[in-house]
Amino acid sequence: MQDAANKKKHIKTKRVFKIFSISLIIYLILFICTSPLVRSGDFRGNEKHSGVYQTKGLQQIKGVKWKFKTEGKITSSPTIFNKTIYFGSHDGNVYALDLETGKEKWRFGTYDIVSSTPLVNENLIYFGSGNWKFYALDATTGVERWRFKSDGKILSSPVMHGDALYHGNAKYDAIYFGALDGAIYAIRLATGKERWRFSTEHGISSTPVAAERSIYFGSWDNHFYAVDLITGNEKWKFETENWITSSPAIEEDMVFFGSLDGNLYALNLEDGNLIWKFKTSDQVSCSPTILEDLVYFGSMDKKLYAVEVETGRLRWSFQAPDQIVSSPSIAGRGIYFGLADGHLMAVSLNSRVEIWKFPTGAIISSSPIIADGVIYFGSNDGYLYALH
Repeated sequence: MQDAANKKKHIKTKRVFKIFSISLIIYLILFICTSPLVRSGDFRGNEKHSGVYQTKGLQQIKGVKWKFKTEGKITSSPTIFNKTIYFGSHDGNVYALDLETGKEKWRFGTYDIVSSTPLVNENLIYFGSGNWKFYALDATTGVERWRFKSDGKILSSPVMHGDALYHGNAKYDAIYFGALDGAIYAIRLATGKERWRFSTEHGISSTPVAAERSIYFGSWDNHFYAVDLITGNEKWKFETENWITSSPAIEEDMVFFGSLDGNLYALNLEDGNLIWKFKTSDQVSCSPTILEDLVYFGSMDKKLYAVEVETGRLRWSFQAPDQIVSSPSIAGRGIYFGLADGHLMAVSLNSRVEIWKFPTGAIISSSPIIADGVIYFGSNDGYLYALH
């Protein structure tokens, strides 16, 4: 009888444990799906700024899904967060639109150009303006939370360290951006108070990238810098022969960026030593895009280049009909970029030929982003476009 009772008790305990385990799994799923720490839209697709979007590309386009008109040029690249798309315009506003319909949810006026690409994290949207101010707004309502006054126009886009962005690590509790006063700023997320600033000899329009305990960026003083994220102290700098407006991208232990001297550079992350450089016949103002073993980038010489990550050896190039003025983006086996003649162009990475191009009314320097079979980008004609 005792053995039967023990067996019955054991079965009951197993049943209770099973119910508890199932309940725990359901709770964890619900917590993960509904947690406010929603992953934000990174600058250039991910924290390495590689320009690669993990979604299918557009091998053909049906046409315009929707377009939204502003009263100024759009050089800001859009950001997607929680079914909303955010971007700035030279009319001085930051806009929040419904991702599906393109209908306006709210706008926030700064009274100067906004070319900064917004960053969204924990339902706050961060961006800078030509009015020298850096803002944090409620992403749902557009209500201002705080603002910070820098000492120059802000064209650079903000970034966060991945450990702060995705894991809430207080060690990296700051947001970083450059300004035309020549400084990189580190601003506390909660309060908008300055943590530190690092000054160069000229303006900074390049968007920095953070990795490990360093932040990397280029300046108009012809130098590329690595600065300690915590202290703001210089780790190393590398000299080029002209301004650096290209935003860097990281792969493994290397950092890649272009310069107006016509070169794409690959440096060692740790010490800033030159690994290789690739020379084009005109300025490289666009940011590089990295997929697998190749780095893709455009030049003002009207060519799209694909060079090897490790060696910088040319694998192939594509002759575009005009200057490539937006940073390329990759989705699937397609690469997408804007031209000075107002077209958005798609090129196959397999066949290396044009897939399609779409005309707008002016130059396209806004880098496109791709999500769920739709490509979003701005044009100097004042429209934000959604193509499908």
